[in-house]
Amino acid sequence: MPENIQDNSQNSRRNFLKTSGLGVLGAYLASRVFGRDAAQAAEPAKKLEMVSPKDPMAQSLGYVEDAKKVDTKKFAKRAGPGGEKQFCYNCQFYQEKKNAKASKAAACTIFGGKGVAAMGWCNSWVQDPTVKD
Repeated sequence: MPENIQDNSQNSRRNFLKTSGLGVLGAYLASRVFGRDAAQAAEPAKKLEMVSPKDPMAQSLGYVEDAKKVDTKKFAKRAGPGGEKQFCYNCQFYQEKKNAKASKAAACTIFGGKGVAAMGWCNSWVQDPTVKD
């Protein structure tokens, strides 16, 4: 009889793990498909808190609201090849994807969801392959 109980507990454990795994996968897929738009529609519009260029983290990353004002001696990444095409709106951390270039500002994951200017720049810039100029 103890063998039978052990087999049942192992089957229960397996079923639990299978069901849990499928539940997590389903929740992830649902959040990818419906999550961002549904969550935004359910919440009232919030005013985007903007990053201050005087913020210590922003200063350490060379964040400016106008990419043309980057200190290229200090941040050579912007002065390098293709640097003139680096803006917040075409960075992978910029959260507006549908109309990135037309937007004025959007949340940035580097700055904890605070807003950055679309025409801004910081040294964390990485090309977003989904945004074309």
